[in-house]
Amino acid sequence: MKNLAFITLFAIITSLVFIGCKKESSSDIGGDQSSIGEVGNNFSISSATGISNVSATVTKLENGISTIHVAGTITDPNIRALAATMSNVVFGTYDETTGNFTGDLKMKFTKEGIADQLDADGKSFTLAKFDGKVGDTYSCENAIGGTFTRTVTAKSDVDDFPYGFYNIKTMT
Repeated sequence: MKNLAFITLFAIITSLVFIGCKKESSSDIGGDQSSIGEVGNNFSISSATGISNVSATVTKLENGISTIHVAGTITDPNIRALAATMSNVVFGTYDETTGNFTGDLKMKFTKEGIADQLDADGKSFTLAKFDGKVGDTYSCENAIGGTFTRTVTAKSDVDDFPYGFYNIKTMT
């Protein structure tokens, strides 16, 4: 369960980067609903450089899509400057003086992977397929024609990454 929480938190943060995607070229993830996307699940990030007090709570699950309310504080001045330029796109609310932000993300969590649902057309962008192989790519195009591509560059076959009191498999 801890490795799912780690993957979920990574997906939430990564989603902020891909918020402008308007279509996806990788196939949508399938599989049964994962319990990690169920209403009431809470997540927190204890260490993220330049961001503190981050929490996320699943507030709604409808048709396999989880709505996650995210809140936190941006402490790094460089990240705050960047956030100020895109606050109307990325955040539900953002206070430039305090760095506090809130927002809602839509994610799909299945036993096969994680996808974000940030596209206005309702299309998803695959963040991770758990059975992914080195070389797999997931792409989407943003509203101004730029393309974001994620490529699996490494995948462990053994539990080799320390996470809390556990060792977990990783994919990068």
